[in-house]
Amino acid sequence: MSTLGHRVAKSAAWMVGARLALRGIGLVSTIFLARLLRPDDFGLVALAMALVGTAEILGNFSFDLALIREGRATRDHYDTVWTLTIIRGAAIGAALAALARPAAGFFGDPRVEPIVYCLAVATLLDGFQNVGVVDFRKELLFHREFVFQVLAKIVSFLATIIFAILWRQYWALVIGIVAGRVASLVLSYIMHAHRPRFTLVQWRALVGFSKWLLAANISNFLGSRLDTFALGRLAGAHALGLYEISNEISSLPTGELIWPIQRALFPGYAKLLGDPVRLSQGYLRGLAIIAMIAMPAAVGIACIARLIVDVFLGPQWTDALPLLQVLAIAGVLKVGYANSFTVLLSLGRAKLLSTLAALNFALFALLVVVGTTLQGAIGAAVAAVATSGIMLCVYVTITLQALSLGFGQLISAVWRTMAAVLIMATSTYTFMCVWPADGVASVEVLEMLASMLLAAATYVAAHLSLWRMAGSPDGPEADVLSAFAPLAHQFWAGLNSSTGLSPTTRNNEPTSIPIKGIDTEKP
Repeated sequence: MSTLGHRVAKSAAWMVGARLALRGIGLVSTIFLARLLRPDDFGLVALAMALVGTAEILGNFSFDLALIREGRATRDHYDTVWTLTIIRGAAIGAALAALARPAAGFFGDPRVEPIVYCLAVATLLDGFQNVGVVDFRKELLFHREFVFQVLAKIVSFLATIIFAILWRQYWALVIGIVAGRVASLVLSYIMHAHRPRFTLVQWRALVGFSKWLLAANISNFLGSRLDTFALGRLAGAHALGLYEISNEISSLPTGELIWPIQRALFPGYAKLLGDPVRLSQGYLRGLAIIAMIAMPAAVGIACIARLIVDVFLGPQWTDALPLLQVLAIAGVLKVGYANSFTVLLSLGRAKLLSTLAALNFALFALLVVVGTTLQGAIGAAVAAVATSGIMLCVYVTITLQALSLGFGQLISAVWRTMAAVLIMATSTYTFMCVWPADGVASVEVLEMLASMLLAAATYVAAHLSLWRMAGSPDGPEADVLSAFAPLAHQFWAGLNSSTGLSPTTRNNEPTSIPIKGIDTEKP
């Protein structure tokens, strides 16, 4: 269990790194392209991508998840997934091609039509990607998944920049998207030896499981757009703009941290299906990892919301402050049940997850309409918090029952994180109250940096202190330290070497870092 936990922790680190790398490349690309292209170029491609994204989510059966969960997957399973993915890609591509002209008429811009045609071809090509790369996640080889994703993104980035310099028009964005899909296709066959063939032998079992994931994906997609439609219709563009920016900032911990960690946890859970006790332990360990990483980020956003608005958004966004603080609470609540979806999916409860997604959609639809009608944007934010709170109770109750766990065991797994976050929030809030407020931009930047450093230092110190006081149990702290211990060992050995001391001992003391349950002697 400890070995698997450490592997999953390292996999999660790779996936978080991949997410940050992809975001970083995307940010650099946006900065360059903003100087080379016009706003209407971005808007034009965004219209076409909205159509493509909708079509793809309506056909998202998540066959890869079904393959990861299947512990006895054979070549027939892999090849059936490949064949079904090609069929899906062809169907979506054909639908996009048929909708290209009507979409151009609907948006009132004939340029949309050829863009959609190109993106339809890209969708078709994407279906031929080598199914063997699923093994990168199934076997927890996330360093290869990292290389696979980042290399494809780099190809897309380079193609977009080169053609933007040459053409200075929206086709550079389209070429970049298509180049990224082609790069993923080519890399999938270079990086994995599997050579798929056409077959549908296992289609019944795969579709039987994945159809419920399709229903869940559709409900989640529609639910993610509900607040936008409600605010746009009932509160106007100004309120919608405030809400959208606040929601994007507050959702960073769930979007940038939880999602890649879930991606790493799922194959780990799939390997424990034959052992209910270890699966239960794995759920608690996974929840502890997610909470330890994402919860301080979500609470930290709420703590420094005023500084985020003042420093990054400006005085015209002052009304976004209460929205950001309220929506940050929703982010904290989502951390509590993020792991439930993953473990229930590994248990094969796809139909249940589809039902829960529909419940979330219906509940949010009711609350967001009522909230927006009564209080505008802040009412929509409160609706998001209420929905997250209710779904937290529902998901946790079902998960604990499915794994035969008690509520006390769950609290035992996360109490150190909750206590450390409370200490962090209290110290940060007190510090910001003491800091002199004069409204000078440079002083506010300094206050933000000081607050963030204080929050990080306080959280880490409090968490490690509580862990040591608890007897250094095997848990998420050990997973994180086990990842950094080899680096510390190498640094310490190099320091000893530079001072003329033995690389293995100094003052007759071992250079390894004593961490309970972790072998740090081996780099």
